[in-house]
Amino acid sequence: MLKKKMKKLFVLGVSLSLLVSPFIAAAQLGADSPPALDEGQITDYGTLMDKIGSIGSYMLGILLAIAVIFLIFAAFTYLTSGGEEKATTKAKNYIIYAVVAIAIGLLAKGLVEVVRQFVLA
Repeated sequence: MLKKKMKKLFVLGVSLSLLVSPFIAAAQLGADSPPALDEGQITDYGTLMDKIGSIGSYMLGILLAIAVIFLIFAAFTYLTSGGEEKATTKAKNYIIYAVVAIAIGLLAKGLVEVVRQFVLA
């Protein structure tokens, strides 16, 4: 009973520290002044493509982070399956899904760059 409570408290403490640590690090950076109003506005087709490319890059980063989390989860599931066929198959499917997500994300980013080169050239 006590062991379960300690485990829950440990997981809660680690989770809270992981959630709070970015805010502590951001507080040490200091406040930057906001950008001027004329910065960041879309004025022509090139800046529009730049904005779309930067949004795509952020989305690719998020996709890759989620895929890596799924890969770690799949590895954990595979290692703790204990030889059960159902759990092993589930873990293998997670790995396949994560690899396919990474491949599709990288192909989409590459396709955006190819289209950008054709349009801007």
